[in-house]
Amino acid sequence: MDNLEKNMGFKHILIKEKNQNVPLYYCHSTKFKTFYTYCVFFKEYEKISSLHFEILGKLLNRTTLKHPTEQQLSVYCANLYDMYHYVSTKQLPHYDDMLFRTGTVNKKYIHEDIDLLDESISLLKETIFEPNFSEEILEDIKLTTINKINNAKNNNLYNVTKKFNLERFSGELIEEQMYINPEDVEAVTMDDIKKAYDNLLKCPHIYVYIGEDSLEDVVSSLSGFDFPVSEKVELKNECRHNKILEKVKEVHLDEDLNQSQLLIGLRTNIYNRDDDYYSMVFCELLLGGDSNSELFRVIRKNNNLAYDISFRYNSLYGFITIKAGVDKNNLEKTYELVKEVISNFQKGNISKEHLEIEKKYLISNIKTEFDDFSSHYNLALSHYRGDKIKTVEEKIELINSITVDDIKRAANSMEYELVYFVRGTKDESN
Repeated sequence: MDNLEKNMGFKHILIKEKNQNVPLYYCHSTKFKTFYTYCVFFKEYEKISSLHFEILGKLLNRTTLKHPTEQQLSVYCANLYDMYHYVSTKQLPHYDDMLFRTGTVNKKYIHEDIDLLDESISLLKETIFEPNFSEEILEDIKLTTINKINNAKNNNLYNVTKKFNLERFSGELIEEQMYINPEDVEAVTMDDIKKAYDNLLKCPHIYVYIGEDSLEDVVSSLSGFDFPVSEKVELKNECRHNKILEKVKEVHLDEDLNQSQLLIGLRTNIYNRDDDYYSMVFCELLLGGDSNSELFRVIRKNNNLAYDISFRYNSLYGFITIKAGVDKNNLEKTYELVKEVISNFQKGNISKEHLEIEKKYLISNIKTEFDDFSSHYNLALSHYRGDKIKTVEEKIELINSITVDDIKRAANSMEYELVYFVRGTKDESN
């Protein structure tokens, strides 16, 4: 028995389709009154084709050929005990995934003679294999997407943050992944979407089931799916940078903002699969996790320099962002205090009492993380990607083993790369 089964009782098997064997992650759970079935596709990232992939997902989420309007699909689902129907896409460092998800109430809670598992799988199959390529819906999706981009452009703080991100990530994969150009959206045609759909069917995919239906029934319901032979996709779940940071770049700007902003960018060589991952997580929690964090205490409580200050660690790309809204006359002072706090961590001046409090908080979250469907689903995805699966007990043991020296080592991996001192010309302190 591997840790996947120890964690949540998952069974990992291969089910036979017409052209290939495909992984099924089956979890028999009596914890929920509902059940869900997932089919997830994986596609290598490429800027324009990934945009087409994203728009295709939105199109497939709206309607099907049998239910060509959103109202018809909604009524159909409502008549099946509010059956859940959802299609979404997610972008990761080197690949995209598209998730198809259906499900509804456990059949033991109904008195009608209806096989809801079959109905759910039928809707899943209909959504995948019977798309409604509606020009009207495509144009609506494009318009909504473009309006959202343009509305964001009217937000001056968004524009400052975008400028900061584009400068710090110049030439890297994340730079092109972070922002969509409205011109690229406008250029999307139905032919692009149909091509993206044809490519989708060739993408590798897996099934995930969580509920009380028997394994035999689930396998029987899914075995009729018929896809072309899948192409291989490498599921790298991190993007390691190779930047050499010789000198911190400092930029001073005047912008049309009500409040001045301090933006600090740092890099770390610690990623989500690394041994020091949890040590860096504790850096994030202790430095900027909440109102008890060290940065909040020093910057806000002791010196009243900012209403709030955040510290965010991205374990997929290995970067850290610190943001604070401050008075324009205190930008440099706030930066010096931030450096002082981080320097203290790098010297090992870390509260053991605060560390123990954060350990209890993190352990509490881990004990309850499998109380929802998303954690079950994410566990199956992690296993398929080849991640090392830890049991709850192993995670708790690892967290309890973290020491001040471990956090000190993680803190010393952080390097400053870019600082924006943004003076708000509408700053009310004038």
